[in-house]
Amino acid sequence: MFLRDGDNLRKVASAIASARPRGAGNLGSAAVRESGATLDTLVEVTVNCPSREVAERIAQAALDARLAAACNIAASLDSTYRWGGKLESTRETPLVMKTREACCAALFALVRRLHPYETPGILARGVTRADPAYEAWVVSETSVPG
Repeated sequence: MFLRDGDNLRKVASAIASARPRGAGNLGSAAVRESGATLDTLVEVTVNCPSREVAERIAQAALDARLAAACNIAASLDSTYRWGGKLESTRETPLVMKTREACCAALFALVRRLHPYETPGILARGVTRADPAYEAWVVSETSVPG
């Protein structure tokens, strides 16, 4: 839902709000950033972990803190990257967390606190389209810190 046109954003917000169960959050009152994303905009946060155990620990902490509604831990993959001026290669376990924009800062802080890498590659991708019922569920299962 990264729309720049205010009228389109209002139409989408109205459609989502009508599909959202009561108490699941109010998209109409969410702050709108320059990108057009609202605080209820769905986001997938991805981070590669050095092991399945680390991925499981981060996923459990994110779910316990209600910073993510769902987490996926994928099969290990080979990563190649530059670090400290030299080429590195290692096995990593991808972790994908379903959340919303309003939870991203706290989720990033949680990942940095629990991840053993000096600079974990934490990436957030805005979801441009989602089933309204799924979106409502993610919003209802996450809690904005503060």
